[in-house]
Amino acid sequence: MLPKTETEARSLDTVRPRSSEVSTLVPTQKVTSQPDRDEGVESTELALSRHLKREREGREKEGKPEALKKGKHERRDFFAEAAAFTPIVSAQDRSGRTFLVGAGDRGDARMLFTKRDTVAGRSLRLAVDHLKQVAPLPDRSRFLDTGAETGIAAVLAIQEHGFNSAIALEPNPGMYRLLSANRALNDLEDRIETIHIEPKSGTTLVLRYGKRGWCDYQSASGEDAAAAVSKGKAVEVRSASLDELVAHGSLDPSSAALVRISVRPDPAAVLEGMRESVPNVAILLELDQRVLGDRASVTKLDTAIAEHFSRGVAMMGLSEEGPVPQEGIAELAGAGDVKTASVLALGR
Repeated sequence: MLPKTETEARSLDTVRPRSSEVSTLVPTQKVTSQPDRDEGVESTELALSRHLKREREGREKEGKPEALKKGKHERRDFFAEAAAFTPIVSAQDRSGRTFLVGAGDRGDARMLFTKRDTVAGRSLRLAVDHLKQVAPLPDRSRFLDTGAETGIAAVLAIQEHGFNSAIALEPNPGMYRLLSANRALNDLEDRIETIHIEPKSGTTLVLRYGKRGWCDYQSASGEDAAAAVSKGKAVEVRSASLDELVAHGSLDPSSAALVRISVRPDPAAVLEGMRESVPNVAILLELDQRVLGDRASVTKLDTAIAEHFSRGVAMMGLSEEGPVPQEGIAELAGAGDVKTASVLALGR
């Protein structure tokens, strides 16, 4: 039976860490061990020190574009090398908000640390700006984030874009812990509800521990998955669609004004599982090459979008130049140079 409260939802986190956990804001989890001294730690420490020094000197040369560009490269290198010493680093966005992210992680974690900005933040801003042109956000509007990762979008939805509350669902155990921590760091514990679950209907998800740090987990299946769990090398995460969560009282989607879907590699499964509980609400899709490069996935997603908006759908591709009308995801997938895409879908 699915959990009925947030406290019970957290119990879904059946993580079996390879070392004892301490009950703190961010639980201890064993990550890749530090290399021995004779494997280059000393030289890495010196390299990190040099990066900090050069970054400080770059700030002193403020106003020189070449110095600022160089500083970003140094921050990126520092971020990658820091993973040898710590599983987690803090990063600030341009407004001074602090987030914890996995050291060495790619995507928005690295972008936030390097550029103090994120793809999630940019696409959310463009999506909300377009929605507000259509109609103002309703009172007590709710942001629903599936595949919330470390919670950057959920925090920004409330603090920058006027949403009253958010529900954030995340299956990755490492990212879920950082999501919970970032909710607390930004003083939003009473406004962001977190649920550790795979937001799709199906069997229990098994994630094997990776080797690249705090948030590195790889899907496992079959006999390999069962063996990995029994040996403490993998964790089990419950799977349930949004419709199932609502039916069992674990999720209240009322007043939802926007649903963000960044679940990979099958976002269509999330859409198919929310037809009854969250119909016709605007959808912000975050897509990567695993979806865009798979013709079957693209076709399935376009079909799911059309069925979700049974009365007709308007789709906008979101980029730094602004929203661009498009016919469907297949239109983006046809461009070989498109590796990631943000798409806003809403009823006509």
